[in-house]
Amino acid sequence: MARGKAIAAVGLVVLLAVACGQRAASPGTNASPTATGPIASNLPKGVCAPAYEQLRNPNAIRIEAKLVTFDTLSTTDPTFPPGWKTPPRSAYFWVVAELGTFTVQPHSIAGYSSPETFSLSLGYIQAISDPTDPETLVHPCRSIGGSLNNASWPAWFDGMAALADVKIR
Repeated sequence: MARGKAIAAVGLVVLLAVACGQRAASPGTNASPTATGPIASNLPKGVCAPAYEQLRNPNAIRIEAKLVTFDTLSTTDPTFPPGWKTPPRSAYFWVVAELGTFTVQPHSIAGYSSPETFSLSLGYIQAISDPTDPETLVHPCRSIGGSLNNASWPAWFDGMAALADVKIR
C-alpha cells in the first residue's frame, strides 16, 4: 500500500513537471507531433483545452485526451482518487492517457534507490476556471494530479463518454 501511495505521489510530481515543461522521463524518444496550440475547439463556455505542447511527451507512443464531466470521471475511472475534493457537478476535466516508457528518478520516490519505470500514465487536467481559485484564472488547464503504473491501455478509458475525444498520437 505504501508503494502505491508513493507511485501516486510520483505521478503527481511527474505530471506537474510535464505541465511546467520539464521532463522526468529518460532519453530514447519518439517523434513529437507537429501540431501546436489548443487540442480542441468549440468547447462549452468557459472550458479550456490544453495545448499540444503541454501534452507532448517524448516517451509516449500513444496519447489521448478526453473532456469529461466530474460525474463521468468519478463513475467511469476506477483509478480516480475518491478522496479528491468534489468539485461542482458542472466541472469539466481532461483525462489524458499515455502509453510508453516513463522512467522516474529515485529522488522522486521516497525510499527507492533506483529509477522506477512505468508503462501507463494517467493525468487529470482541470478544464474550467473556478472564480474562487485565483490559480485557475492565472493558469487555465492546469494539471491537478495523476498516476503511473504498469498496466496496459485502459479499456474503461476507451469506453468513457466524452464531450471531446482527441487522439494526439
